[in-house]
Amino acid sequence: MIFFSGEERRGTVVCLSAAVLLFSLLSNAAAASSIGEKIKARVGGLSHHLNETDTPIVGPGWDTGAGSFGRWAMDRYGLPAYEYEMDPLNDLRAVWLKGNAYSNLHWHQLGNDHVNAIATNMGYVQMFYNDSAQRWLNLHNPAKLAYAGGFGFVSDGAVSFSSYYPYRPAGVAEKRIFGEGYFEKEISSGGILLNETVFAPAGDLPVLIMRVRLKNLSAEEKTLTYLPYFDVDTYDLFPPFLTAYAPDR
Repeated sequence: MIFFSGEERRGTVVCLSAAVLLFSLLSNAAAASSIGEKIKARVGGLSHHLNETDTPIVGPGWDTGAGSFGRWAMDRYGLPAYEYEMDPLNDLRAVWLKGNAYSNLHWHQLGNDHVNAIATNMGYVQMFYNDSAQRWLNLHNPAKLAYAGGFGFVSDGAVSFSSYYPYRPAGVAEKRIFGEGYFEKEISSGGILLNETVFAPAGDLPVLIMRVRLKNLSAEEKTLTYLPYFDVDTYDLFPPFLTAYAPDR
């Protein structure tokens, strides 16, 4: 279940979409609808965060302790954040040994009192269910055409691109910020700026929210179409009978 709302501010369109993967998969329609109403109310209360559109994502950074993948910096909230700058598709330093196979995947954890997720250097987000099973709800599995979620596609009819890192326009850099409780991406191409921030709202709601900002960087009028992407591809880490029952919240 995805709720999507938006508004235009000074030529910039700001949208909020909430992916209710947990309850749309595991509860009845009435429960999902109830949670949906709570999310809509919470999204409405987030409007005060949408006036940050012209504030830099991160300020001056420093290299001490940053490693090879990027740099530490102070974000727009005055908190430390890590700006991931490496191109893991072409830089061999991104490769590490995962069991018996090699991987170039790096991640950052998100969540609240009820939901957990990982945000990755490839631009997607995987949501984890831990109430009565150890289960990924939207496992990234390109072989099954399942790409997890937490990103989107934008088009003006002539130019189309995505914030999913492997599908970004050739030669275009993409900002990826691992912040305190959020994952932010920004990419621009063809006179269009796309900014996405994924986070879990404080509290007990089993939901991830993605804030989307679209901006026309050109002098000409554009009609933009944006498609948020959240997939469903469940994967149990352990058989259900090995997991404990979680009491009602």
